[in-house]
Amino acid sequence: MTTQTASPAALATPETCPLCTSVDVRVVDDAWFVIELDRADDLREPAVAFSCRECGWHWD
Repeated sequence: MTTQTASPAALATPETCPLCTSVDVRVVDDAWFVIELDRADDLREPAVAFSCRECGWHWD
């Protein structure tokens, strides 16, 4: 009996830009500042935003 495992390249599928199809994409991290409020967790949105380094397009 043999066990098959996926290669690391197959597991890491990069995000591609929907406008220019570039894979030079980064995650926009707006959570670099600290919110000093009792309800800080209510203000943070868990959504991930992306930005293309080639054409500058931003999307969620």
